[in-house]
Amino acid sequence: MDIQSLNSLPVVPQQKVLSPEKRAKLEKVAIEMEAVWVAQILKEARPKGNMMDSSFAAQTFQDMLGQQLAQDMAKKGVLGLADTLVRQVLQEPSAPDTQTTAATEPDTGSH
Repeated sequence: MDIQSLNSLPVVPQQKVLSPEKRAKLEKVAIEMEAVWVAQILKEARPKGNMMDSSFAAQTFQDMLGQQLAQDMAKKGVLGLADTLVRQVLQEPSAPDTQTTAATEPDTGSH
């Protein structure tokens, strides 16, 4: 993802409704942003100072592996950051969390 792709974000009209093409573009950019963020977290979480992994090739491999893992995680919505970004940009209400709802509903069944 490059900085120029941020300029391609759609401008949300007053009614907060986007065409399917613009929404898809917004979702794609949000996924790319999530992937960049996750890749940075993975890079920072790597142990430092390991003599076996200090070669340029090992560092390059680890960076590429981290980027691919981050892209896969973002596409699958593992963390949900991209969805949150899209909702925030469109000012949509957050989707109800089914696990939280199920956990807070009273149990009416007999034991």
